[in-house]
Amino acid sequence: MIATAKAQWFAARPLLAMVSLAFVATGAAAQPQENGRESAEPKEAFKQADLGGDGAPAAERRLGIGFALTTKTADLVSSLTEANDFIDVMLRGEAPVLLKEHAEGPVKVACVFRSLDHMRETISLLQGAGVKCAYLGYNPEQSPGTPNGELDDFVDSVKRAKEAAAAYGAGLLMGPGMRFMMGREGDYAKAAPYADVWLVQSQQFQIDRETRQRATPSEYRANVQRVVGLLREANPRIRIWVQIVVWAGPNENPFSAQEIVALARSIEDTVDAVRIYTSGVPNGVETLREVIRSLRGDTALAAPAR
Repeated sequence: MIATAKAQWFAARPLLAMVSLAFVATGAAAQPQENGRESAEPKEAFKQADLGGDGAPAAERRLGIGFALTTKTADLVSSLTEANDFIDVMLRGEAPVLLKEHAEGPVKVACVFRSLDHMRETISLLQGAGVKCAYLGYNPEQSPGTPNGELDDFVDSVKRAKEAAAAYGAGLLMGPGMRFMMGREGDYAKAAPYADVWLVQSQQFQIDRETRQRATPSEYRANVQRVVGLLREANPRIRIWVQIVVWAGPNENPFSAQEIVALARSIEDTVDAVRIYTSGVPNGVETLREVIRSLRGDTALAAPAR
């Protein structure tokens, strides 16, 4: 769900580190090309993306924003002021220290894990530290970290995760890998009733895996909406977060802030929040900073200290 390292990106291919929802047959259509090559100019929809907001006051922009809490993103947490904003963290390395600094703040925190055993370890660490997370995030992937048995009996695994989260006193955030869900769309309806939030990994909706063409905002919206419909039909109360990546993988140029904002705006009326996944490129956090400023207004955050 929250693929956490560049190496996980390769492990999750051809999906895309985590974002892959069920890349349906209606995948991103190929874009027009000039002289046999894709134009170097941004597509018109992206060029016209509103980087300063849509004219409405910042307080009226309700789309939540989320990202992974790291030492590089910690200074951005203060910019998260909306009810649907969140940060997420996997408890390893410096993460416990960062978590303790932000767990008591106003922003919702999701603690992420790859397996039910890891979930139990996470709960134990949280209880030992006297820290409370708003959500426990189960991120099963077809890669190291998630036992095959949990994948084979996915719905039962989700049910067990819900029971453990409820006993701890947190909501359950589900973020299964998209490649995994592609072959079992029927499980959306079976698993959604146990989840409080579902994170849709949308990398494969951002770019067509076969043609390598980037989706337009309308194409992206159509694919996201399809999965949203499956989830909300089964659980009308579920909150839905959608992950948008800055880097779509090897041999791909990073998405610009303009492109990410355009994709986010295309789904803001149908989802609760977007999670910006910054790993894989040196300037990922700076792109995140620009996206926040664009979605929330120029005064949302100050420039980083030099």
